[in-house]
This record gives sequence, C-alpha cells and structure tokens, in this order.
Amino acid sequence: QKANEKKYDRYIFISGADIPLKSNLQIKIFFENNEKEYLSFSEFPVSSWSNGGFDRIDYFHAKSLRRGKINIFDKLFCKIKNKINQKILTPLMKSLNLTRRINGIKYFGGANWMDLTGKCVSQIIEYTNKHKKFVKKFRYTINADEIFFQTIICNFVKGIIKENVTLRYIDWDDFSDSPRILRKEDYKKIKASKYLFARKFDSSIDPEIMNMLYKDIGFV
Repeated sequence: QKANEKKYDRYIFISGADIPLKSNLQIKIFFENNEKEYLSFSEFPVSSWSNGGFDRIDYFHAKSLRRGKINIFDKLFCKIKNKINQKILTPLMKSLNLTRRINGIKYFGGANWMDLTGKCVSQIIEYTNKHKKFVKKFRYTINADEIFFQTIICNFVKGIIKENVTLRYIDWDDFSDSPRILRKEDYKKIKASKYLFARKFDSSIDPEIMNMLYKDIGFV
C-alpha cells in the first residue's frame, strides 16, 4: 500500500538472500513495454504441499509474533500457544470437519517472489480494501504469503497477462523444503540462465560467489 502511493510501473519482490544477475539498466529494459505479471501459481491442491496446501489456511495456527527483540517470556508464550494449537485446536477442528475456507473461491498457491505491474498491484489493494472478510480469513494461518496474493490475482484481478515463472534462478536439486545455498561451483549454471535474479545466497557460507556476481553487473 505504501509503495503504491508512488504509482510505480513495476513492483519486484525480492529478499536479502537474492542477488540480481542483470544490471539495473538491463532489468529496466526487460520490463519496459512489458505488461506481463510474473509469478508462480497452481490451483489447489498443490501437489508438492502437505494436504495440497489446505492445512495452511483451513485451521488456526496461533503464534506469538513480536517486533524487535524477543525475551524469554515471549519464547515461552509462543511455545505454549503452538502446543495448544498442535495438540488441541487443530485436531479438534479436523475431527469436527471445520475449515476456514471461503466457499466459492478457488485457492491458488506458489512462490512469493513476484514481479507485478502497477495495474495488478492497484487491483490487489483495491480488492483487499473492499473485502475485509477475505483478509481476515488469512489471520492465524501459516505460510499463507504463498497463497494470499496468488488467490487474489488468479480470481479477481482483471485485464492482465499472467506468466507462470518467477524470473529467478533457484536450485531445488537436493529435494529439501528450502532451496539450496548457491556456491562458487554454481557460477557457470547461474550465468548460463536467462533469469533476472538468483537465490539463495549466504555470505557466511560462500561470499565468493556473491562477489563474482556483483562484479559482473558492476556493483563492485
């Protein structure tokens, strides 16, 4: 919402574990006169997610979230709430066949790394402002940032062209729940790709690959 006040042409969502593979100018040129929305999306059930992803949104996942430093009492409170949720609340909802889904909506999920146009972002914000019930349904869910936006975009955003790709080089070769940390030996494969960004990197594991990629685009 805050960024949308500036009415930008393109919104690119990256994290601190990402590195651009192209220069700012190359990225700008790629998106010029390009009205496509780049995101990954699959209609539920998503085959690679537990129970197709429904467990993420169907049941309450109470957590103790705090801004800033977390003290020992916050940690204890969080553990207690999670235990109550795992041992009592979620099993009770499952046994009673209670879910929090909104009837009539097709749910979609995918990675939360997106490259969206201003037109798309404005419609997302307009929808959330008008449909508070939808937003409220996502309270006390888990990993719902990979569902919330895809569901809105695939159901309610009009007049857009969706491209089912994230424009990011990601290595899932070890079949874990999280992408592997990229290293120097991945350099050739990364450079051979046509993506705009790559993830994930960790300076405490291999800072050399990061410096190599930054040098390629003139950052160092």
